[in-house]
Amino acid sequence: MRERILYSAVMAILMSISIHGKDATSVKTVEPTRTSPVINIAKSSFQKKGFVTTKWCAENGYFIDCRLETLACGGGECFRDWEYGDKQHTDLVLYVHKDLQYYHLKPSKEFNSSEFISNCFGKNSIKVVGEYNKKENTITIYEYVVPSE
Repeated sequence: MRERILYSAVMAILMSISIHGKDATSVKTVEPTRTSPVINIAKSSFQKKGFVTTKWCAENGYFIDCRLETLACGGGECFRDWEYGDKQHTDLVLYVHKDLQYYHLKPSKEFNSSEFISNCFGKNSIKVVGEYNKKENTITIYEYVVPSE
């Protein structure tokens, strides 16, 4: 039963991100290197490489074992209170081992969040390129690079 709820929550997130995250008037292509197009080179000068996870998982030391329901409801065992259709609390972060801290990730308007989650969530050595807001400790993502296997 838990797996079914978890599966439904993850699918709902991915579907809502793909539906609401795309501009209906244009079609965008992604290069085979799994990078999204850089929108503004000047703004994209900040780069960090680390592990993509949720804020709750990073704060609790869960990386590869991060619970998938944290993508929908934001915390551990939150699925018990979260119902399908409730507001989603996806707080993606990039945990940088070298800095021993995480950076909040905020997609730019043109950024494909559902593709980013499916390609990068729970993976290490993801290079994020974007604009850094020091006050909010947030990286606005314009581009990402998945290391070749």
